[in-house]
Amino acid sequence: MSGGGCSRHPCGAELTPEGSALSPRWFTVDEVCGMIDVVRWARPKKPKLEELKQMLKREGLESELYSDPPGTKYGRHKHDFDDFIVIVSGKMRLATDQYEWVLRPGDRLDLPAHTAHRAEMIGKEEVSYLSAAR
Repeated sequence: MSGGGCSRHPCGAELTPEGSALSPRWFTVDEVCGMIDVVRWARPKKPKLEELKQMLKREGLESELYSDPPGTKYGRHKHDFDDFIVIVSGKMRLATDQYEWVLRPGDRLDLPAHTAHRAEMIGKEEVSYLSAAR
């Protein structure tokens, strides 16, 4: 960690926590270094649905809420649009052909259009998540 709460991604990009004076929004690593990476929820309190929706809205993204029971799987597929996924509750395993992540409440993943991916709802509770497209 460097001063001001910033850290560096392996590509050298400086990561600034959302909500700081330097970054009024989530910072997405793929904007800087061409990688897809998870932006983890760093606040001490669990996120609230309205808070997450407003954060997306500030970026011009209208989101929809989805819920899936544990064990739900989505096989490998692609979208013709950029997909912004934010976990509200539960845990989701999401994977591309190169990477795999476990997403928890507040975590965000921005998938560029045409990125092949698959997902599985893991754990014992229903998974609720926001999805926004651009």
